Amino acid sequence: YLDIEFGYVYGTCRAVMMPVEIGAVVHRPGDDSVRYIGEQFRYDVDVEIWKKVTDQCGKTVGVATTVANMGRGEYGMAYDHSFRVPESEVLAAGETARSAFADLRLFMESLLSEGDINKVVVFAAHMERKAFRAAEVSLDGCTLVDLQREIRRGFCMKQVLSLDRLARLI
Repeated sequence: YLDIEFGYVYGTCRAVMMPVEIGAVVHRPGDDSVRYIGEQFRYDVDVEIWKKVTDQCGKTVGVATTVANMGRGEYGMAYDHSFRVPESEVLAAGETARSAFADLRLFMESLLSEGDINKVVVFAAHMERKAFRAAEVSLDGCTLVDLQREIRRGFCMKQVLSLDRLARLI
């Protein structure tokens, strides 16, 4: 079970996105054991952290955005939507993002090299698919399961539930 968090490099108008953190729960059905692993991709670059604001029913009513620099351990900095970095820094940000995707590839290769993982389960797989393509992660021999779509299909729903709504329901 994977959860990957992403951030846009601050001031690039969402032109540069990178993974900032990954968490995994490895479940082994044979002995019903679990192992928790995770990693932050710490680079000295300011990234936008977008967090949905929901009402008591789990419906999104807004977004709260802050800026973080994981390389320096700085979080919760003010976000100014009109801030832009110079074009030369956009290119450097792209290089930093490529390094973070390379880190993601190493994490996934290490995880999948254990050999007995045949399913990778995520919630709302769209961003993970994009990230795996950008990181050149091969899921050969694994099934990518999208829990959001499985829930929609299992309950014969027309639309998918957001994770916020599902958490409220549970």
